Amino acid sequence: MSWDPAFETAFHPRVVAMVGISAKVKIGSPGAVQFYETYQKLGFPGRIYLVNATTDELLGQKAYHAVSEIPEPVDLVMVMAPTRAIPEILEDCIKANAKNVHLFTAGFEETGEEEGRQLAARAKEIARRGGLRLIGPNCMGLYVPSSRIGFMHLPSAQSGPISFAFQSGGHSDWFVNHGPSNGLYFAKGISFGNGWVLDSTDFLEYLATDPETKIICLYLEGVKDGRRLFELVKQVNPKKPVIMWKGGLTATGSRAASTHTGSLMGQAAIW
Repeated sequence: MSWDPAFETAFHPRVVAMVGISAKVKIGSPGAVQFYETYQKLGFPGRIYLVNATTDELLGQKAYHAVSEIPEPVDLVMVMAPTRAIPEILEDCIKANAKNVHLFTAGFEETGEEEGRQLAARAKEIARRGGLRLIGPNCMGLYVPSSRIGFMHLPSAQSGPISFAFQSGGHSDWFVNHGPSNGLYFAKGISFGNGWVLDSTDFLEYLATDPETKIICLYLEGVKDGRRLFELVKQVNPKKPVIMWKGGLTATGSRAASTHTGSLMGQAAIW
């Protein structure tokens, strides 16, 4: 899809819904609740609504049973629920007109199992039918220090000139946490995982016009539209350097990428 300007609110949200944090967790527990902690520690100035279908209270605050129950428009929905719940949650996002969705949940086509592939096909159909601007699944989502939003493990709150779009959540997390010790600070970080709706080319197109971004980094395991990527890099590179790290060029790496994000690698010679 071509870049949708309405997605800009996901990078600068004022209202965020976090869906699927377990009712059993506490602050300091590993897992999805770390996103909530990161937002708090970075000093996110907006409002965070917690959504869980089975409880009325989470982390000491009121919990909603659905995104559509939240009493104001939601700029960004972060989904950490089990895979089987994802189709119903995406339908609810459409009902709530909450179009910016980060799907952290993994366990779809990258598993190689039939159930995962079927759930992926169903969820993709819902996302496309509903016009959801979906990041993921199987990813860390967005890191924007100027907006005080970030990944699971607390990143720096200091902004810089570098932005990146990485297919790997682990690499994204590592990059933002170790970058500052090497003098690297970031304007935007995008971890997009399996890239169901928005893919590397969409994010490259966005970063090319983002005034905060001076240098663009990409980590790719696969690409849906190689021709578009090639043309975009040619257009962008004279204005902003594009540094690409291509994963999976070896046989071992290719197998790892297939099980990580379900990417088909293609031949190294083409790259």
